[in-house]
Amino acid sequence: MSNPTPTNKGRLFITGATGYIGRVVTELALSSGWATVHGLSRTPTGDTILSNLGATPIRGELSSLDVLQRESAAADAVLHLAFIHDFSGATPYSDILATDAAAVDAMATGLRGTGKPLVISSGCALVEADPAGAETDETAAIMANPPLERMKAEAYALR
Repeated sequence: MSNPTPTNKGRLFITGATGYIGRVVTELALSSGWATVHGLSRTPTGDTILSNLGATPIRGELSSLDVLQRESAAADAVLHLAFIHDFSGATPYSDILATDAAAVDAMATGLRGTGKPLVISSGCALVEADPAGAETDETAAIMANPPLERMKAEAYALR
């Protein structure tokens, strides 16, 4: 692996790189000096999206624990932006949370002892809106009765 410098920040691995936020983060990472960005991709369409952005597609899913661990170990930093958004009810939410927890563990295992960062994203649909109408930020209170149990994924990642 290369040593990150201001002009060559090394190798970045991103889950969710083909998503709404992930595409923008991938573009920004490449334009801000990351030498290579590897993005997790589930489909040939995702491969094309990443290739067109200038990133390297890595075939896998959040359940591809060997891929997540290998890519994390080879990266200088890891961004976990993916989450299984199955609102159909076909997959029990407890299974979705377990898949995310296993993915976090695999990426953390790849990074263990290196001092390299693992950044995990979340949404803001689990916090109360600012009562004065200002921007909602990390100081916002957690909803008393959130519509989903997504907070369990965040609590697990922060343990």
